Amino acid sequence: MKVKIEIKNRWTGKLIFEYESENNTIKETVLKAIEAKANLSWANLSKADLSEANLSEANLSGANLSWANLSEADLSEANLSWADLSVIKADFFYVLLNAKKEVGFLKQAVIDGKIDGSTYSGECRCLSGTVEKSAIIHNGQDQEKNVKRILDCRASTRPAERFFLAIRPNDTPENNQASKIVLGWIEQFEMLIQ
Repeated sequence: MKVKIEIKNRWTGKLIFEYESENNTIKETVLKAIEAKANLSWANLSKADLSEANLSEANLSGANLSWANLSEADLSEANLSWADLSVIKADFFYVLLNAKKEVGFLKQAVIDGKIDGSTYSGECRCLSGTVEKSAIIHNGQDQEKNVKRILDCRASTRPAERFFLAIRPNDTPENNQASKIVLGWIEQFEMLIQ
C-alpha cells in the first residue's frame, strides 16, 4: 500500500516536502527530502523516528524535534540552530538540578568524548551512567543510590537520554552537533546556578 507523507512548516502549515512510496515512513520521507536538498528548517518533526538516519548537512534550523528519536543518527554538520529542543533541554536541566555536584564531571566527559549514549550495560556511559559514575567517585555508594533514585537511572525513554543516543564514543563538541549542544546547555546551567 502506498503511503504519502507530508512534511509541513511547524508554524504556517505550508507544505515543505512530500513523498509517497510503499510502506513509507517519516524517516524515509526525511531522507528523501535531504537527498532532494529540501530546506527542512522550521519543519514539524516532533515524535519522528529518525534513528540511524544520516542527517548530516541537513538544514533542520528551527525544526521541531521534540520527542524525536535521534538514536545513532548522523548529525554531523546538520544545522540544528533554533531547532525546538525545549522538551529535551528541560529534562536535561532537571537531571542537572538533581545532580549539581556531578555537572563538572559530566561536562568534562562531553569535552573529552567519553559519552556513549547507547551504552546501558557494563560501564554505562549514557547520561545517567556518567552522572552515577561521578557520584561514586566523589561521594561513595550512598550518593550513587540517591542519584539513581532521583534520576530514574537508565530510563532510556527520558527525552535527555534519547538525545544522548546521538552521542557516540569520541564524539566531542568539535565533531558532533549533539555534543556541542549539550556542552552549551551545561555552560548555560552553570551560569544559572552561580
